[in-house]
Amino acid sequence: MADNGNRERKKRGTLSSLEMYWAENDPHKRLDFVSTILESLPFPFYVIEADTYQILLSNRTDLPVEKRHTCYELTHHREHPCDGQEHPCGLEICKETGRSVQLEHIHYDHQNRPRNVMVSNHPIFDDDGRVVQVIEYSMDITVQKKIEKRLRSSREEALRANQTKSQFLSSMSHELRTPLNAILGFTQLMGMDQNLEEKYQDYVKKIMGAGRHLLELIDDILDLSKVDTGEIQLSVENLEPESILRECFRMVKSKAAKAEISLTTSVEEGCTVQADRLRLKQVMMNLLSNAVKYNHRGGEVEVKVYGQENKVVFEVIDTGWGIPAEKLPELFEAFNRLGAQATEVQGTGVGLSLSKKLTELMDGKIGVSSEYGKGSKFWIELPRAASSSANEEAEVDTGSTGDLSKQDQGKGEKKVLYFEDDHLNVRLMEQTLGRQRGLKMFSANTAAKGLEIARQERPDLVLMDLNMPDMSGYEILQHVRESEWGREIPVYAVTAHVLEEDIKKGKTAGFTEYLTKPLDVPGLIEMVKKQLSLD
Repeated sequence: MADNGNRERKKRGTLSSLEMYWAENDPHKRLDFVSTILESLPFPFYVIEADTYQILLSNRTDLPVEKRHTCYELTHHREHPCDGQEHPCGLEICKETGRSVQLEHIHYDHQNRPRNVMVSNHPIFDDDGRVVQVIEYSMDITVQKKIEKRLRSSREEALRANQTKSQFLSSMSHELRTPLNAILGFTQLMGMDQNLEEKYQDYVKKIMGAGRHLLELIDDILDLSKVDTGEIQLSVENLEPESILRECFRMVKSKAAKAEISLTTSVEEGCTVQADRLRLKQVMMNLLSNAVKYNHRGGEVEVKVYGQENKVVFEVIDTGWGIPAEKLPELFEAFNRLGAQATEVQGTGVGLSLSKKLTELMDGKIGVSSEYGKGSKFWIELPRAASSSANEEAEVDTGSTGDLSKQDQGKGEKKVLYFEDDHLNVRLMEQTLGRQRGLKMFSANTAAKGLEIARQERPDLVLMDLNMPDMSGYEILQHVRESEWGREIPVYAVTAHVLEEDIKKGKTAGFTEYLTKPLDVPGLIEMVKKQLSLD
């Protein structure tokens, strides 16, 4: 067997203790010494002739070396060398490259059972630098591979379960929103009737409150599921806190006014924050809504925004009920309302848990300090933008549609075509748009029928449910756009598909507006009036 040791010793000029032992003892003791080392190894070890594949030296293993003389006979139970087609051969790689190599292989034990092994091969050179032998040892990783396989299977099963849960919740959201659209829609129409007796007006408000509470629960559970399964996609941008707070205050001010709760805010100049607009608004709405709901009549809610090194801090301070110290550790648990379910205040027990997860997704933190009976302070920290410039967006105004154009007035009746297969939703739309003078509505419960009506009537506006029985809303939209009459016509999606990806898909496809069920009836009326220039 070739040995490079002499060359190495000449280079170093010194002898190690092992080399001194080797030099001072006779060949028999040397052999015993080497055998002892080899037999102490807990894995098979061989020295293989590079050209003939014969095993020159091995330790004792459960593989009967005396019955097999080549590496391919011993480890693969075959009569010829590996051809490299089934798997790469470490010995051949060592011969070709002169480098050590480590590969995963399948070896067979003396009972012909396949074993997963990690094989290491190291070349031995002669004085001319040619590979003449190869050291090979193999670690049995069969148990490890089985564990990895089980873990992969468990992960895949968990992923499938999460996907199934997500699909189920998405489907349930759609199925619940469809009847809710009729319930809340007709309730809104009743509430708009000024001749309705006062006690019935009160009934309408209670129905609306319960319906919106159910809708809030559906949305929160769906969002919580999406966060848990990693399906939330963020669009982080530079934002000015004032624009977010204006939108949030507009949405809670009516509830605050009813309870005579004052809303104040102070924002430090230059506090541009990096966040997802929709999700930051969602978190702040939850904190503000809670600050109003769990407050005393005549109480106060204050929002402070200020910079702190590389962070922007949002604080929501209220003079409300406060939270007992022993319940604070449970505050961000999903579906835990800390006993508030025994009160008249409605809630889902999901909002704070969801707010925590969304804040952390945006690389932020959320926390609270509270004194029972005196109030609470919730805060969130988010990354501060490197630049003070923020993406400018038009301020959302949910209470006004601006001046209506008069240019088309007096030019005849406007036509609206509604694709919808649910008769209650058709009836709701008829009642909603039937209040408008100069407007005529057509409805179709199939795509084919709707397209035929459109060809004959040439509508000025198309409203479209995306789940028609014979064609999807996207296919109908394509037919509309390809027709001579429908190239420029406004087409509104009216749907119970409310996920972010659904909304983005709809806008990308070319829908003029994407309206989600349950519909905001007064908002829809104003939108149609503006679109069609109606009085």
